[in-house]
Amino acid sequence: MHSAASSMLLVAPVPRTARSRIPVLGRMIDERVEAAFQAAFDRAEGAILETAERNGETIDYTYSFQRWQRAALGAHAPASGASLLPAIVAAGVGYALEAGWTGSTYLAGARIAAICSRSIVVATPDRRGVAIRRVHLEAVRTIVRNNGSVAIGLVDEQFVLEGLTDPKRFAKDALRCVGNAMPDLGVVTSTVVKSAADRDAVEAADIRRRLRDRGWKLTLASDDIVRGEWQVLYVFSHPDGLDAHGEGGSDLQALRAAEADAAAKERSLDEDMGASA
Repeated sequence: MHSAASSMLLVAPVPRTARSRIPVLGRMIDERVEAAFQAAFDRAEGAILETAERNGETIDYTYSFQRWQRAALGAHAPASGASLLPAIVAAGVGYALEAGWTGSTYLAGARIAAICSRSIVVATPDRRGVAIRRVHLEAVRTIVRNNGSVAIGLVDEQFVLEGLTDPKRFAKDALRCVGNAMPDLGVVTSTVVKSAADRDAVEAADIRRRLRDRGWKLTLASDDIVRGEWQVLYVFSHPDGLDAHGEGGSDLQALRAAEADAAAKERSLDEDMGASA
């Protein structure tokens, strides 16, 4: 566990294993690439620390991301003097790609994810700044590991983290932290799925289970073709006299909408009861 006042996080960028073999300039290119990459990683680290400090949180766990390699460029460059000029040109192209001049592909490996006391934070650096995505633990509904990625299901969207060096550990830690922060939330056990259809089925089943655990009963489920497209409807009722419904182009979309409507009805009822007390 790290306080927000720490100077460094206990996380390091994935080392770059492929080195340039381009004559003369190879070492200089490698050094410049590493310097650009490390600077981006340092910006991401600073952004994580600043975000945690600003929100008064502690940082419990940190994670690195896999590093994109340009192994094909320069890995087998010719070493003869006759090929020196083409090698230098290739070096310039390789450096431009690896330093991130073509976009954020290379710097994706400089990202950092952190699980804090109340949120999950992901810092994504570009060539100049850092984009921060912060998800409150109480907003998490599902955590699904799909091969090398982890999908964090929220009430109205899904946040997918791709390229984690250890997605299994992240999913396990995230599940535990969400469970500790919100013991009554009923987050699904971290599940490994092999396809998008499996992932959707898992999330749909978890929405049904969460609604059932909160007293909601399914009263109507229907699907129909409207203007050539499937339209799915779910309607739920609650013993407190509430009803919630959701519509969408699939079972999952309709169930997400129904759960969001149920949560809104529950909040409204709590506010009314609080006002009358």
